[in-house]
Amino acid sequence: MEVIILADNKVTTLRPQGLKAEWGFSALILDKENILFDTGQTGVAFENFMILRRNAPSKLVLSHGHYDHTGGILPFVRAFDLEIYAHPDAFLPRYFENRYVGILTRREQIEAKIKEHKEPVEVSKDITALGEIPRKYEQHLLSNSIIVRDKTEEKDKIRDLEF
Repeated sequence: MEVIILADNKVTTLRPQGLKAEWGFSALILDKENILFDTGQTGVAFENFMILRRNAPSKLVLSHGHYDHTGGILPFVRAFDLEIYAHPDAFLPRYFENRYVGILTRREQIEAKIKEHKEPVEVSKDITALGEIPRKYEQHLLSNSIIVRDKTEEKDKIRDLEF
């Protein structure tokens, strides 16, 4: 198994020539089948993937529904036939200090490809998406984070965080 970081929240450090950087996270897991873990904030992770010329991923695991981990979904979905593993909360609207921080892609744009799960699910023989991880120390959550569920605002406990 090999893991290639496509975007890693660092824009000021050295990186291989030709590759771009951005705030956000995305990794490509190379194994018996290639699995994408998050897609970064924009299309930079996809551009880096194309420069690296690896075999196409068949699956995408979303760690949680924030824009900096999911903003690059569309280029990958348009280029590859991906199964997407995500918590049911991943596509709910999210705000931090009244600024939208949720997934920028409408769910309808990729609906047929989403496999929702709250429990651990085997993505491949060696990879498991963990599902919902209960929070034991909620005081570490940001108090200004809001999620909208059924038109009701509530504190975002980031129940969809899968890592």
